[in-house]
Amino acid sequence: MNTAIFSFREEPDIQKVIWKKVISNCVFNSICPLLEIDNGVFHRNEAALEIAKTVINECIAVANENGIDLTMDEVLQNVIAISKMSDGQKISTYQDILNKRETEIETLNFAVAKVSLLTGKNLVPVTTLLGELTRIKSGLSRIDRV
Repeated sequence: MNTAIFSFREEPDIQKVIWKKVISNCVFNSICPLLEIDNGVFHRNEAALEIAKTVINECIAVANENGIDLTMDEVLQNVIAISKMSDGQKISTYQDILNKRETEIETLNFAVAKVSLLTGKNLVPVTTLLGELTRIKSGLSRIDRV
C-alpha cells in the first residue's frame, strides 16, 4: 500500500527506527512545551539544541543498553530535520497543555525512564526531570484559576 505522500517499505531493523522516533518525541514533547515554543526551536536556537542533545545522549544510552545501536548523529539529524519541516508548528503535547487536555508524556519520557531502571541504572535524569516538569505544567493548565 503506497500513496504519493506516504509509502510503506520493509524495515530490516524496526526496533532501531522505533527508538529513534521515541527519542525524537522525548525531545519535542518535553522541551517545546516547557519553553512554550514551536518545533522549529531546535534549528533556530543553539541553547535549546544543547538541551535536546542531552536528552538524546541519555536516551541513546538506554537504547544501547538494550542492544539497539543508535548514534547521536542519527537521532540529531532526525530532530533537526523535523524541526525544520515543522517550523512554526506546535507539538501535540504543547497543544494539549494550551487546550487544558492530558498529554502523552507518560508514554514518552517516563517510558524511557522505566526501561532505563530495568537495566539497573538511572541513565536518564534530565529526560525524566523534563518529563516531570511537563506533567506538572500539564496538570497546572487544567486547574481552574479564580
